[in-house]
Amino acid sequence: MFLSTGNAIRPIALRAVSAIAKALPGFPILATGGIDSAESGLQFLHAGASVLQVCSAVQNQDFTLIEDYCLGLKTLLYLKSIEELQDWDGQSPPTLRHQKGKPVPRLEELVGKSLPSFGPYLLEKKKVLADYKKAVRDYVEKTTVVEANGTRTYTPKRPVPAVKRTPLSSPIVL
Repeated sequence: MFLSTGNAIRPIALRAVSAIAKALPGFPILATGGIDSAESGLQFLHAGASVLQVCSAVQNQDFTLIEDYCLGLKTLLYLKSIEELQDWDGQSPPTLRHQKGKPVPRLEELVGKSLPSFGPYLLEKKKVLADYKKAVRDYVEKTTVVEANGTRTYTPKRPVPAVKRTPLSSPIVL
C-alpha cells in the first residue's frame, strides 16, 4: 500500500474537497493534504473547504509558519478585494534596466561591438559612457522628467473577507 502526503496529495485532496462541496452544499469540510502555503490554503477554501489542517508543512519547518499562513491568507483575500488587481497573476512584471529613472546604456548598443575591459579599450569604454551620460544629462536639463514609477494607491471596492481562528487549537476558519 502506498501512502502519500504533502504536495503529492494536493490535487487529489482538492478534487475530493470540491466533490464533497458540490454534493453537500453548506456541509463543513476540513481540508487537509498538501497545504504548504497560504496560496494552496486559499485553493482549498475556494474549492469549498471551511477549515484547513496543516501537518506535513509544520513537521518540515516549525509551528511559526501558521502565523505566516494566516498573514498570507489575509493578504491574498485583501488583494482579491481590489478591482484594479483582478488581472494580477501573483508575479511582478519584469523590471527594465534603469538607474534612478534613466535607462542604463548597453555599451554594445552605443559602440556597435563589445569592448574588453583592459588597456586602450577600457579608456574607450569610459569615454563612450561619459559622453552618453553627458548627453543624457543635457537632455534631462532641457526637458521635464516624469516620474516613471509613480505610486498608486488602491482601495478595496468590496468587503475584505475576514480570517478568524477557532478556539480549539487555533485552526483558520473563513
